[in-house]
Amino acid sequence: MGNVRLFKHVAVSMVILLPLVYLWIVWNDIADTVPMHYNIHGEIDRYGDKAEMLTAILTLTGVNLGTYLLMVNIHKIDPKRARGGHKGSMEKLALGVSLFLTALTSVIIADAKAGGGNIGEKAIIPLVGLLLAFIGNYMHNLKPNYFAGIRTPWTLHDEDNWKQTHQLASHVWFGGGLTIFILALVCKPEVTAIVMMCIVALMVVIPISYSFILFRKAKNQNQ
Repeated sequence: MGNVRLFKHVAVSMVILLPLVYLWIVWNDIADTVPMHYNIHGEIDRYGDKAEMLTAILTLTGVNLGTYLLMVNIHKIDPKRARGGHKGSMEKLALGVSLFLTALTSVIIADAKAGGGNIGEKAIIPLVGLLLAFIGNYMHNLKPNYFAGIRTPWTLHDEDNWKQTHQLASHVWFGGGLTIFILALVCKPEVTAIVMMCIVALMVVIPISYSFILFRKAKNQNQ
């Protein structure tokens, strides 16, 4: 079993490094000046040189690899690990986050190669939506911990509160992520960006509010 897990982690790490291979292949096809940032309207508002882009890609890849290794090992330093293993769920979340960052890095390289063909602007928000839906799909399986999930004072100190809050959050995040993904495909970028911020705000506020309501309800019952 240990060898299987090691092979899986090595395989994921190799996938994380694939954008660097892609960058090496297309390096000579990338112009000396590349788009570095888009505004809310999908218009390029800042350019940079290839060296700056290379630094950004190396940094993003390093963050991706570091995040994956941290998430798959974080159960070792979680004070709540004795209350129930959540290693499997964390590894699945780590895989989803790493695939998202790998796709994001590849999109940035493709956009630079195209000279600012709005590839990034058209792909990033849908990718964010899919990531949020993916997280929502696994949120109901998360055990109480200090690193992932809806970590309020009420969920961390009451396992029933944690369980019920994350069951609701799972539906909210999955539905919210899919909504963002669909809107990004059919709406203008500026409209999608505004709606996405509103949806994300609701995805945070609703579970936290529900957690507090459960806390108050339990407190009243114990009085």
